[in-house]
Amino acid sequence: MEHVACASIYEEYGGHLKFRVVIERGDSAGTLLSTIFSFLEESKEYLGISEYSVCQTTLEQLFLAISRQEEEASSAPTDTSQETDDTQRQAHSL
Repeated sequence: MEHVACASIYEEYGGHLKFRVVIERGDSAGTLLSTIFSFLEESKEYLGISEYSVCQTTLEQLFLAISRQEEEASSAPTDTSQETDDTQRQAHSL
């Protein structure tokens, strides 16, 4: 969604799109939501939008997202060759 920089698609299925909108501390949620609603209303016909809704992230969704991130981080392959080279350089410099 190019009109809202903090919006990104996080799910797509059967012609439905789900966007995640991150509101940073200090940003006005009311102003941001107003911008989103204005854009959607003005663009409904052009984009073929029949309906839309807005909801807050639930605690369950937040927990699942954090769990998924931790799982991805722990299963990511690590490159130890760089660490070995750095350790060897440190040993030689002593």
